[in-house]
Amino acid sequence: MISLLIEIIYNMSLVILFMLLSLRLKENILKSKADPYYYKIIISFLAALVIIVLMERPFVYKEVAFDLKSVPLLIISYLYGWKYGIIAASLPAFYRSMLGGPEAIIVIVLEILLAVLIGSIFHENKKSIILNINMKRILLSYILLLAIGFSLFIIFLDYSFYFWTKIILFYSFFSILTLVNSVILINDTNSSIHQNIVEYKNLRENFSENKTKLKKTKNKMDLIGKLSHEFKTPLNLIFSSVQMLKLYNKNSCKKSSKNETSNKIDKYTEIISQNSYRMLRLVNNLIDLVKIDVNSYNLDFKNIDIVKLVKDTTDSVKDYIDHKNRKIEVNSKIKKRIIKCDPISIERVLLNLLSNAVKFTNKGDKIIVELAEKEDMIVISVIDFGVGMKKEELKYIFDEFNQVDDTLSKNSEGSGLGLSIVKAIIEKHNGDIQVESEFGKGTKFSIFLPDKKLEDEEIIENIYDENSDLNRTALELSDL
Repeated sequence: MISLLIEIIYNMSLVILFMLLSLRLKENILKSKADPYYYKIIISFLAALVIIVLMERPFVYKEVAFDLKSVPLLIISYLYGWKYGIIAASLPAFYRSMLGGPEAIIVIVLEILLAVLIGSIFHENKKSIILNINMKRILLSYILLLAIGFSLFIIFLDYSFYFWTKIILFYSFFSILTLVNSVILINDTNSSIHQNIVEYKNLRENFSENKTKLKKTKNKMDLIGKLSHEFKTPLNLIFSSVQMLKLYNKNSCKKSSKNETSNKIDKYTEIISQNSYRMLRLVNNLIDLVKIDVNSYNLDFKNIDIVKLVKDTTDSVKDYIDHKNRKIEVNSKIKKRIIKCDPISIERVLLNLLSNAVKFTNKGDKIIVELAEKEDMIVISVIDFGVGMKKEELKYIFDEFNQVDDTLSKNSEGSGLGLSIVKAIIEKHNGDIQVESEFGKGTKFSIFLPDKKLEDEEIIENIYDENSDLNRTALELSDL
């Protein structure tokens, strides 16, 4: 009995191994984009080899040999049709006929060709090789195969009906168990193969897409370099010429008293200088937007006193704000706080917000800059009491090239690029920027920066250089 069970397990294992090999072969065929026809041919011959091995080692019960050779044949003919079943059956049929014996033809017809015939009758005509087997249909097919096969055995062989009943029950149990296990294995693995193929296709598509993006990024970076050179070179020449004119006019005034001509030179050089700053700011914003888009906008983080940075930046714009007849006030609930940030970028953010505050306020209005802490964040707020914004405009305020309603009374126009860059800078600090506004009453921008320091880095005390910061202030406020 033990040897019989070993032979049964051996037969079942061989059939299930065939299923595993065929499914893995299917996955490789699909990934390689080879013709599925070759897969079906290969699987047919693989099934033929499994059947030949089973012919050599059938389990024997009461001097009658039984095996599970009909299971792989039935599945092939069920999935792919009679022609592949015939291919799988031809080799073992030829092998069996070469062995000879009085039962050779009966074995060929009943154990091989009958499985092909029954499986083909129940064949589900599908073209794809990713298939799910209908358990109910294939079990019905196999039970019909067993009923016909054993009926013919009973009719043509001289054995008692009682003996064949025992054989039928014994053989049917293990053969049906093998079929059920094989179908479950095929369906589960088919699902896994389908998922792997989808993921494989997605990876290929993503690779192709990333390759295209990389090429576009390279093209954009090349464009940045060209734009930087093409725009900044003439602007630098204009700035140099303006400085020469100012120096010449200054030296001329030392030799003689100031006259109408020298006053006009001062006036027009100032106009040229301001508009050159406006052009340079626009160019810088456009280039930075491209850098942000291709994820190449980098920050230079340092440990700095954020309170000092905010106050110094506010002081640098005081003359501009006074000139526009506005008032500015700084209120800080924090005396000193060292945090990790890029001071030049934060200064740029503040100058941009202050510039917007001036644009959207009227003469005599007050602008307030507040510093506070909330949980583990430093909050910098820029508050104005100007025209404000409508609720429907707030969700678009950080979009590129966006401006609020043109019907609003503004003292200066901008490109609509500043706030999108401001948002990107704050996000690169792992912070957040929020806006609150009420139409006709004013606007409040709040910047949230993490209250964290760089480890093992010195504190930068003096970050404000008067000359360079004055130029940056002039640059960011050039629209005023």
